[in-house]
Amino acid sequence: MIASGVLALGLGILGVFVPLLPTTPFVLLAAYFFSRGSERLHRWLADHPVLGRYVRDWEAEQVIPPLGKYAATFTMVPAVGWAILSRDIPWLLDGLMAAATAGVLCFIWTRPSGARR
Repeated sequence: MIASGVLALGLGILGVFVPLLPTTPFVLLAAYFFSRGSERLHRWLADHPVLGRYVRDWEAEQVIPPLGKYAATFTMVPAVGWAILSRDIPWLLDGLMAAATAGVLCFIWTRPSGARR
């Protein structure tokens, strides 16, 4: 579990610098793996000055901040749209990509944007 957490965290940090590679989902995945494998690493990630806010918000109330929702939408839609329109791939794969993207965006946009009172 710790190795999976380190890998997920590495991908999340890489996502800060690589366009279209998301950061937050990998950080949350790392937090999940750390919570199962090392309480010390989980606490370190949750207390991290930059990444910790996302972990704490998600664990407390499954909150996705509005900026994260917009960032996900405005990176996923053009990337998947480009893949569908510019590639000669079977229509079934086009449909699966569009459906997966729509499903992920529905999940993201149905999460609360801030702490519930």
